[in-house]
Amino acid sequence: MIAFRPCRSGRIAALLVLVGGFGGQTAADRADRGPLPAGWPQSPPGDEVVLTSDAGLSVVAFPGRIEAAPGGLADPISITITNNSRWTTPITVEIESAMGWGGAAAATPEITPGGSVMVTMFTRAPGIAGASLDTLIISARAAADNSTRGFASVTASRRACIVDWNSAGGATVQDIFDFLGDYFRQTADFNGVGGTSVQDLFEYLYAYFDGCA
Repeated sequence: MIAFRPCRSGRIAALLVLVGGFGGQTAADRADRGPLPAGWPQSPPGDEVVLTSDAGLSVVAFPGRIEAAPGGLADPISITITNNSRWTTPITVEIESAMGWGGAAAATPEITPGGSVMVTMFTRAPGIAGASLDTLIISARAAADNSTRGFASVTASRRACIVDWNSAGGATVQDIFDFLGDYFRQTADFNGVGGTSVQDLFEYLYAYFDGCA
């Protein structure tokens, strides 16, 4: 689930803001991307196309730490992206993880220079066999040139109560119902061995009746 809404700069706390910039590119570097968009600086074939140094994206991610049950959906991440370039462009946003925390990419509407947009994104934790802690990189890339970048980071960790499937706190019968909903949607890889199977259901129920530590 991905949601967008326009926002003004400073509306949420900036936990981490890293600004991506441009680097020089030759015409050959862009050959496989087609012509530069209208309004971008042009130069004769073979000459260097230098993109302006004042360009870049600011990325703010909130909260700075999220949690999830093994194989479960983590807390939502609110991401604010500000277009510091001089170009109107859509932005592609991705959650990058080295430890198996997965999430779909998002594409924003076009953002005008100086404009901002807020994106709400979700990631799913690896199962018990996977990593319990990871640093997620929130990567934003301008679609206009595919190289203007901005980044932020979020710490992701496994919940202390691993059967708290719905993030409501503790273990309740509602967690079982919510787990079953994901189980039948084939999105409940609790044990982390790949895919969703009846073994995930058994292991979740075993852990549930063991109670939270």
